[in-house]
Amino acid sequence: MPTITLQTPGPDAASELAAFMRRCYVAAYGHVASAADTEAHLIDHYNDALIAEALADPTHCLIRSFDGVTPTGYAWLVQAAAPAPLHATHAVELRRFYLAPESIGGGSADVLMQGVLDQGRRWFARGVFLTTWKESERAVRFYGRHGFRALDHVSFRIGSKAFEDWLLWRGL
Repeated sequence: MPTITLQTPGPDAASELAAFMRRCYVAAYGHVASAADTEAHLIDHYNDALIAEALADPTHCLIRSFDGVTPTGYAWLVQAAAPAPLHATHAVELRRFYLAPESIGGGSADVLMQGVLDQGRRWFARGVFLTTWKESERAVRFYGRHGFRALDHVSFRIGSKAFEDWLLWRGL
């Protein structure tokens, strides 16, 4: 079994990474909204220019996981103040955390989460926060296993459809 490795890509990888991110998103959530709303969401949140900008921004960190040479997942972190219920001025937002569907259950998620937590510590953050869809039981269990706790709920929209997410927090 190959070892899971992590890589922080540079701006030259934006197009390839954006395509991988879109594929992971569609595999995980492509079924929850209309095709038109999903496509608009992908254009707004996973376009090549946005990913290139994030890769060049020192307050952002994108981490990819690999099984050998095959990409298995990614995480997108941003240095940020935590939302009001948390009152933490120096935190990390875990903006995205996805695996390729064929990689689920292969160990990449745990290695990738360790990379997220390590990066948060390198940034001297007090903790990591994220939102995740309440109905995504696998994600909620995964984050709970890694010490994240639900503190509040927030609304999230994909086009015209609203969803309820958990706001999760884990101290570092």
